[in-house]
Amino acid sequence: KGDGWTLTGAGTVLSLEGSDFHLNHGDRVVLGIRPPDLKTAEPGATNLLQGTADLIEFHGNDALVTFGSGGKEISALVPARECPELRAPVRYSFDEESIHLFDAETGKSLRR
Repeated sequence: KGDGWTLTGAGTVLSLEGSDFHLNHGDRVVLGIRPPDLKTAEPGATNLLQGTADLIEFHGNDALVTFGSGGKEISALVPARECPELRAPVRYSFDEESIHLFDAETGKSLRR
């Protein structure tokens, strides 16, 4: 608790400070993040969501990249110049401030 929180599931490991959330050891949570809050990961980045680009939709100067990760479909809205090739591996990171955590059973937000 004092050193932050580690969330694991579906092959993904995330490390969070967690002070913005009501968390208890052993809680089952659902992670929510909006597509524009995912950023193309730099080398050495932490808190990665990664998979394979399954669908790419261009929206002007942006591209909505849909990829599978841990059995879930996730979308990232990235600048079109950062758009991967279809079926290419993708790696996206995020800032902790941009995520939402929900109780897996009730769906209630865990944000303080």
